[in-house]
Amino acid sequence: MDKNADTPPKVVALKELCQQKLVKNYSRIRCLGATPQFLVAKALSQCTAEQLETIEELNPHIMDDNEGLWWQLYAKKYGDPSTTGEAVPSDMISWRERYREMRLDDEVRAHEMRERVRNKVKEAERERDARKIRIADIKKVGGIVKTRTKTNEGAHAEDEQYS
Repeated sequence: MDKNADTPPKVVALKELCQQKLVKNYSRIRCLGATPQFLVAKALSQCTAEQLETIEELNPHIMDDNEGLWWQLYAKKYGDPSTTGEAVPSDMISWRERYREMRLDDEVRAHEMRERVRNKVKEAERERDARKIRIADIKKVGGIVKTRTKTNEGAHAEDEQYS
């Protein structure tokens, strides 16, 4: 005998169905209108920091209620401040602001690192060019000085100068 035949199907509340649909489509959430934050909290917990910022910009009434979500995003990316030894922000700074500051610091560090690498590559190229051995073969043909150089890599280059 089938167990499911004896039990009537469970009727899911409309609120639950809507919340499940929101969670599945969290990346499409934009304007919430007057919807309270607690109704969309499960869906918002799936969002990235960038998505959450966009949603908050369009729906400023939910910002204050998202502090826990920002703490989760911060802890996920930078670690739990209580275990990493960081100072926990005061009441004056929200986790949203703390996350934004850390992201800006990351961007500055990444930019500085790219600049250091770029400078090291340029310096290495200058050093390599300075170590090149050049052999010049100068010929004067019809008022034009032709110079043929050979580098230590075996490459040839020709220059023309008018005299």
